[in-house]
Amino acid sequence: MSRMLRMLAATWLLVTVVLVAPPSVALAHERRDVGQYTFVVGWLVEPAFTGEKNGISLRITDRDTGQPVEGLEDMVSAEVVFGGQRRNVDLRAVFRDPGHYTADLVPTRDGDYRFQFIGTVGGSEVNETFDSADGGFHGVELIDAIQFPVAAAANAPAQAASQTADQRVAAAEQAVAANQTLAIVGIAVGVLGVLLGGLALVARGRRERAAEQGGAPRIAEEPRG
Repeated sequence: MSRMLRMLAATWLLVTVVLVAPPSVALAHERRDVGQYTFVVGWLVEPAFTGEKNGISLRITDRDTGQPVEGLEDMVSAEVVFGGQRRNVDLRAVFRDPGHYTADLVPTRDGDYRFQFIGTVGGSEVNETFDSADGGFHGVELIDAIQFPVAAAANAPAQAASQTADQRVAAAEQAVAANQTLAIVGIAVGVLGVLLGGLALVARGRRERAAEQGGAPRIAEEPRG
């Protein structure tokens, strides 16, 4: 009986921990009160990996009623920051999930990212920045760890070598084709030169014969008796 009671107590404790655990821990999202509203921010797909399509996840609810706040995709702008690089992204409402907004993003570098939101929510100005470095949500991880059988990064040198070899073959083929073209042009020029030379000799011979015929003395005819 006591064993059964201990099992029930342990089960109840586990359920209680799950229910009261902060959403930032349970969902790997950061939860923050912003005036009258609650913002929950993180990656749309957790964990986030380099090279994989993902997106910002922004959920806004009313603090008092817990109701989702809709229609903010045109009222709030979003910016993604990585190191010294910034990029504006367009928020859109998630289909059939009121109060939930996202913006498409494919992170190409691993590390910490910052999401900044500027605009108006319910007539109140907001300017909030959420940074994965603060631990509220996870940064981006390299995808190599889950690639199989060969990680793309490890396979990159072989791919580069293959591309280099292909480029060398293509360059050699182009060089051969160019040399063949030059050889054909050279032969054509040589043949043309021979033909022109022959025509010049023929024309010269004709001129010489014409000159000889035109310069020969005429024999006067004797008068008839």
